[in-house]
Amino acid sequence: GAQGGDAKRQRVTSDAGTARKELMGQFEPTETFSGPRKGYVFKLGVKGLGYYEDASVAEMEARSRREAEQERQALQEERAQAKESNPEEIELDMDLDEEA
Repeated sequence: GAQGGDAKRQRVTSDAGTARKELMGQFEPTETFSGPRKGYVFKLGVKGLGYYEDASVAEMEARSRREAEQERQALQEERAQAKESNPEEIELDMDLDEEA
């Protein structure tokens, strides 16, 4: 168009809700538009120029909760396996504050 580069690169994050959505979502940085991508919008946002995930905050929060729960479960399983692999682990209960 007839507008200069500065006008094209104007930030579209005029409200906090949009900025929050951009920070939470997936981002693929790129300097040039390379065609539409399903589930993404190309723009200059808080993370720079590129493709931003086009999903609602509620969808992103739900995904984040699912991922956090999966990480918790994986950590619990890892701890359980570690306990099983070392059944002779001794727990020392020492009170170092006692006077002799």
